[in-house]
Amino acid sequence: MRNTFLVLIFAMSSVLELSAQANTKTTLNPTVRIQEKVYQLALENNDLEAATMAVYQLIAIQPEKQTWQDTLCLLYHGRGYYSQSASLALKIIERNPETREFREVLAQAYEYLGNYSEALEQYELLVKPDSNSAVLYKTAMMHYMLKDYKECESDLKYILSDKDSESINIATQADPANAKLQAVPIRAAALNMLGVIYMDDKKSEEAKEAFEAALKIFPAYLVAKQNIKLLKEAM
Repeated sequence: MRNTFLVLIFAMSSVLELSAQANTKTTLNPTVRIQEKVYQLALENNDLEAATMAVYQLIAIQPEKQTWQDTLCLLYHGRGYYSQSASLALKIIERNPETREFREVLAQAYEYLGNYSEALEQYELLVKPDSNSAVLYKTAMMHYMLKDYKECESDLKYILSDKDSESINIATQADPANAKLQAVPIRAAALNMLGVIYMDDKKSEEAKEAFEAALKIFPAYLVAKQNIKLLKEAM
């Protein structure tokens, strides 16, 4: 889950790197040009700590440039400093309430910090403009973490009604013992989570059907395999 979001982080870093290159061409201040170069070199070498320090220097020199505030938020998020990325994302959203990108940063930061109610609130704001299955899967996860199983099931069934849900992948945890991720069709992930709800509710046959349906869509789905094994052992 976190690694999936890093695709966004580094994609944005590339955009901001190009922005920095453009700024370098028009900036006369030699100190700014040096720090922009430090930032670019740090990104090229995947040194996010050095890139963060360079951005702080640039904010101090150019406080009016909001781009660097945005960059700092993404860098903190990419490094796993979620309290800092949440704080910055809140300021960015206050400045630009329509930003979906930084609202997603805020939602994920809250999620990783264990603030599931706050994360759910932000994810739901992302759902409203377009009922995106990927975002709905996140709301389902938050409802599950908050033990609101009725709403979780409702979100999952909405995903299952989406004909495109089989063609969109989401990264899910492949092994509860480590952080390894596996890309899985959202439809299969929704069926697996639905199976977990049924298993928690002692509905063994419904859980079995859900896990088997998930594996029919994606036979290599490791978590669904583990879940059906646990279910069979408990039956």
